[in-house]
Amino acid sequence: METFKHFLATVLVVAIVLALAVVVSLALTGCSSTIGYNKQLADLNYKYTRAVIRFADGDMEITVQSWCDYDDSDMIQVISTDGTVYYTHGSNVILICDP
Repeated sequence: METFKHFLATVLVVAIVLALAVVVSLALTGCSSTIGYNKQLADLNYKYTRAVIRFADGDMEITVQSWCDYDDSDMIQVISTDGTVYYTHGSNVILICDP
């Protein structure tokens, strides 16, 4: 009976370690589209179709392919469907989610 309890404890520890490894690997995927959302880091509730980007000479609306914000700064990178990359301060971008 003691051997069986030890076996169950070992299986539980292995399952927890594997689950943690999956969560960490999803969080560290970098800037790539995941799970049907176009936010580039692992996130659960951000999918935007358009963005308005403010420039010194006026605003421009683009169709969003993907986007990425950074936890350690206020910068945001938005990639349009034509492949153009826009990297600017987050206050210069309005992300829009169309139904």
